Amino acid sequence: MLEGQCGGQDCSQCGHRQKVKTGHASVCANSGMDMHRDVNADVNI
Repeated sequence: MLEGQCGGQDCSQCGHRQKVKTGHASVCANSGMDMHRDVNADVNI
C-alpha cells in the first residue's frame, strides 16, 4: 500500500472507498459485500 491509503476503508471486492463506522461489520454501499472490517483490511494488504 502507498502512504496515505487505508486498507480498512476500501472494499476488498470492488475497491469502493467509504468511511467505516465504529463496530465490526463493513458493508460496501457499492457491491454489497459484508465482511468484518479487520478481515477486509487484511485482504487489502
